[in-house]
Amino acid sequence: MTSNELNELTTIIDTYNYDNNDKITPENLHHVFWEKINRLRNASNRKILLHNWKYTKELESTELSEIHNKNIHITNDNGNDNAEYRFILEFWLSIYH
Repeated sequence: MTSNELNELTTIIDTYNYDNNDKITPENLHHVFWEKINRLRNASNRKILLHNWKYTKELESTELSEIHNKNIHITNDNGNDNAEYRFILEFWLSIYH
């Protein structure tokens, strides 16, 4: 992942809110964020990218919750258990709770 891609992700996180969207759902969050967040999580330069990133703490705490199954209570609107939805929703809630 490049620093420009990380900046784009940060901008999307900063501006994706109720002022710009009628409805924020797990499905919408997954559609908008999953590919980018997952690319960041698996980036070979992850440590460098996360060093001073605005949302490092939130990403890392979400990853810890996932490892320890602390986010198992989160489901999507259909009640389906999906690890990607849980991850993105917990990440989102850790920022905008």
